Amino acid sequence: MADIYLQSIKEIERRCKDSVLIFSDVLGQRLDELAGAMVESRMSDNDYIELCKIYYQRYLKEENRTGMIFCLLRIQQLLQFKRKKRFQSFFPSLSFSSYCDSELKSFLVNKRYYYKVYLDAFKEKLIVLDMLFCIGFMYLFVLVFHFSFAWILCLVTGLGILIYVVGVYFYFDRYLEQIMEKMRNKIDFNHAKVDESIQRNQ
Repeated sequence: MADIYLQSIKEIERRCKDSVLIFSDVLGQRLDELAGAMVESRMSDNDYIELCKIYYQRYLKEENRTGMIFCLLRIQQLLQFKRKKRFQSFFPSLSFSSYCDSELKSFLVNKRYYYKVYLDAFKEKLIVLDMLFCIGFMYLFVLVFHFSFAWILCLVTGLGILIYVVGVYFYFDRYLEQIMEKMRNKIDFNHAKVDESIQRNQ
């Protein structure tokens, strides 16, 4: 699918850079109108990434830290999904491509990699839960039911590894979506509506 909104968003971005007052009323209104047109529309992943880029600049001006983190998280997640095709179904109204806008890399330079930050935190929680499960499982079957310790240890080790891999591989992005849903309450209304719409079939 062609990047049908990309050039329109870039035009607003260029005008913001040329303007003395970044996001003047006129440009802010133009952005709101464009975001409104994108709601319930099919678009490319690059269209939405570009929209997040310009909203990041708006949140930066408004000192909306939650909005800035939301934008970076969504951009970094969509870049991951360009490669993780199994998860592209999370955003059924987005058409994914391998193409990545050349200006995006310069935008992301020196920006914190929040996707990895949340992934690492999720892994730490998962390891703790995994260990508690394994200890409880061993206590139950070795001390209560008197199963062989060596046999149970092998079984628990295998289960622990399986739980960790499945959790990281399949559940992390669902967990991340729950976090982003809470963040969505603190971002621009029009941006939030577009973000909600990319998760629905059009």
